[in-house]
Amino acid sequence: ADGTVTGGNARGGIIELDIYGTGDMLLIYAQEKADTSSYTLLTIDEVKEQMAAAEEANKTKLDNILDGIDPVAGAHLRYQRRLDALNTVQDYDVYAKDGVYYSARTTKVAGAESTLVTFIKDGKVYNLYPDKKTGNYVTDLPLSVTNDNILLMDDLFSEMRMASVRTDQVEEDREIEGASFPAEVYPQTEYSPETVFYFAEDGSLAYCYTAAPVIESAAYVGDSLYTVGSIDGEVDESLFDISAYTIQE
Repeated sequence: ADGTVTGGNARGGIIELDIYGTGDMLLIYAQEKADTSSYTLLTIDEVKEQMAAAEEANKTKLDNILDGIDPVAGAHLRYQRRLDALNTVQDYDVYAKDGVYYSARTTKVAGAESTLVTFIKDGKVYNLYPDKKTGNYVTDLPLSVTNDNILLMDDLFSEMRMASVRTDQVEEDREIEGASFPAEVYPQTEYSPETVFYFAEDGSLAYCYTAAPVIESAAYVGDSLYTVGSIDGEVDESLFDISAYTIQE
């Protein structure tokens, strides 16, 4: 139905389809009296079980972290991002639940400190300034973004998701901040910088390092180091009430 084409053979009342193109697994259609004794036959359910087991065996540490993050049921990320090229440190406290997003970013640079909150609810994006209890409307987002994809608004989660669809990672022991960690290294490509995820002994994410963007216009940002405080499902929904803010539309 999707236009996929595969090769196969027909013999002895049996049609063999090599659906993966490897010869390791054949989908067969057999006439009622055809001799299938030379085949090891699996039901569709057994095939699904084997595929699920293979998928589980091939999971990366990063996959396991992402499996534990559910932005619909509720997700919370707390971390620090250091931008060495800009001599800037940013502390993030991020919450998402059922299409609502709250990200408090406290930026520290040259001895000054300020907090900006990005808040999204019902598809509307606001910038909030907690110190002044003021805010302004920014834009509307399509519903396709504000459901289970809402957490892609966060930089760390976005780095994790982009890396998770790749298959070129290698596992290494790498040192950072004076300690050695098991790490998953995603090498630089034409469009993406090197990205490294460092994991603690319990499997939790400890650090994420991304090299400077390979796109020349964004390279001024330099390297980023994310130090992860916590990733959990504890959501402070009181933050989703912005009625105390004066909002400028």
